[in-house]
Amino acid sequence: MLTSPLIPIAALLVVSAWARGGTVPSWQWPFPLLGVWVLIAVAAAKPGRWGGPRPIWRALADPATWAGTAFLVVLCVQWWNAGRFHYFDPIEAAWGYTPPRIPWLTSAITPEEAAEMLRWFFPAWALILAFRSGAISIRRSRILLIVLAVHGAILALFGIAQQVSGTDHILWIEHLPHTRFFASFGYENHAGSYFILTSSAAVGLLIQEILNPRYRPRIPAALLWGALFACNFAGANLSYSRAAMLLVWTLAVIAMTYTLWQGGRQWKPSTRVNVALAGALLVVVAAMAVEQVGGDIATRELASLHRFLKPDPAANPNQSLLLGDRVVMLQAAARIWQDYPWFGSGGWGYRYLMPYELPDNDWEWSSIALGKANVHNDFMQFLAEFGAVGVALMLIAIAGLAGFALPRPHEHPAALFVLVGVSLVILHSLVDLPFRSPAVMYAWIAALGCSAVISKKPTSQTMSRV
Repeated sequence: MLTSPLIPIAALLVVSAWARGGTVPSWQWPFPLLGVWVLIAVAAAKPGRWGGPRPIWRALADPATWAGTAFLVVLCVQWWNAGRFHYFDPIEAAWGYTPPRIPWLTSAITPEEAAEMLRWFFPAWALILAFRSGAISIRRSRILLIVLAVHGAILALFGIAQQVSGTDHILWIEHLPHTRFFASFGYENHAGSYFILTSSAAVGLLIQEILNPRYRPRIPAALLWGALFACNFAGANLSYSRAAMLLVWTLAVIAMTYTLWQGGRQWKPSTRVNVALAGALLVVVAAMAVEQVGGDIATRELASLHRFLKPDPAANPNQSLLLGDRVVMLQAAARIWQDYPWFGSGGWGYRYLMPYELPDNDWEWSSIALGKANVHNDFMQFLAEFGAVGVALMLIAIAGLAGFALPRPHEHPAALFVLVGVSLVILHSLVDLPFRSPAVMYAWIAALGCSAVISKKPTSQTMSRV
């Protein structure tokens, strides 16, 4: 059992979430070790019950494996060639950064931050390789979905306990004054995206239990999945991420509509009414928990959406994440990419180069306003820091995994709703930075991988009980 890829993958998902979402460099040291463990487990894995080549040979013959390997090589070169210094050019009468040791070779600004990219992306590559190799079976995929749902519920309850206690110490360890955090995540939007994924896993398991044509729903199992969804749903709302609140409610509406539509084909009218009432009760219970723990803050966050779209700078001159600000940041990222089109400016390069892509009168804004180290659009940030080549290699690896998830997800509710959660996080990444948290990144890859494995197999195999 210890040689199964299931164990290190589950450990990576859990450890990265509790390690401050993976965003604190000093807490990241277990990630590469767990990535190596995943690779060892894949190398030791045997063919499945239907035969075929060993997973390791399938991985070595997979273009996605080599695309990910090439991306890691790019990161290694950026790390090795890093070391650019801030200086004043007396000839140009302007500040800038020195060229790297080898000017024509891609590089990052500092080697420490370039090394952080390797700690982020090496385990992510190992996860993709594990799913693409066939080492993760249908049963293991379902177990991983259960891990996501159960662990998310535990983390949400922990976050609720922290909020009720009124502590300003994240994990009751580190003092974070004047910072909004939830559970182990130091940034509310990272927490929100994480709980969208875990909510989608829980609701997918619930709907699969209810709609499974091969057996009558098990009441204890349905209650368990429903309780897990309620906890994760509450966690997404209590993260106080406005986008997460809207997206997780969207997930709940889609889930209710899908269940009634699919069940309507085989249920009596009275059954449809009972299921609708049970679903409504589940959401009401979760909403009541949100209201009791932090209703005033949640209401205030949703009410602030109009200020986001139509800001009043005089009301709060130091606000950072307004609509106009995000447009400026996107423009800066696009200009950095134009300066470094092929391999980008290196990991975390945007935070250093962004002020030089702004008009002179915006320099003070870039230095004092909060949240300007990231573009708040993950695709544009990756494009600015890894260039067209780096982003293309990332997309090849992800597309190879996502391609398996497309054939028949509608036949498998668990796979379908995990795919919905994955898609909602992609939408979130267009206006924020969920993929700047390794915990969210790993959970997203694992969720997509589980959906892919479940979707490509016949229903009779997927619906077997664990």
